[in-house]
Amino acid sequence: MSWTVAEPYGLDDVLTALGADRLVYALERAQDGEYRLVSAESWTRGRHTLGTYRPTQPLKSIFFRPRENLGRWDVPSPLGALPERIVIGVKNCDLSALAIYDHVFLEGGYRDPYYAEAREKTILVTTDCTGCLDVCFCPAVGEQPYPDRGYDINISPTPLGAVIEGGSKRGDALLNGIREFLCPAGDNLIAAREGQRAVMFAEVSENATRHGLTPGADLRAAVEDAFESDLWEDFAEDCVECGACNFICCT
Repeated sequence: MSWTVAEPYGLDDVLTALGADRLVYALERAQDGEYRLVSAESWTRGRHTLGTYRPTQPLKSIFFRPRENLGRWDVPSPLGALPERIVIGVKNCDLSALAIYDHVFLEGGYRDPYYAEAREKTILVTTDCTGCLDVCFCPAVGEQPYPDRGYDINISPTPLGAVIEGGSKRGDALLNGIREFLCPAGDNLIAAREGQRAVMFAEVSENATRHGLTPGADLRAAVEDAFESDLWEDFAEDCVECGACNFICCT
């Protein structure tokens, strides 16, 4: 079922209702124009935004902390339960990266209990990209600038209004719980969403192609063929082995 915001409410009212009684992670526009993923007690009108593209830090930053206390060796110190949290403004590139972690930490030979709890306690509200950076390239790796799976709720902003859809049983239940703020999305709104998605896909594909990342190309073979490239030495010249690349990369 596709929904939109019912009059006389606004999208801020919907997001406030979804974040009620939960720890909220949302995007905030920084002075440099980039987006930051910040935590708050609630969605705040005027401070938080859905963002047009992904924030600087990846979604994995709330699942894997740079430093996390797991207890003490000499003193029993069980960890407290995680609070339920909702992340608003997730983009498809981050969502696709999270699927890799799910495969490793939930579907492999060992199910990681800390990661499993974090996933179970996290509601993912994704949004279509409505803009992109010159470095965006999702079509080159078989993805697109909007999600088609893996989310609880997705929001597609358009000039005619927002299309809101549930992507899981939990997401559908959450939307049913705030039905007073919603009404069915009409065909014109759905058509506007599809048209906007097509435009964004073409724009990001053009970006990727301009940088030599042609959609459909064999990127694995390209990397393997470049093992002896001087490019790696150029990058190594500036590397101070701080490890920050491990935290800023979505995978």
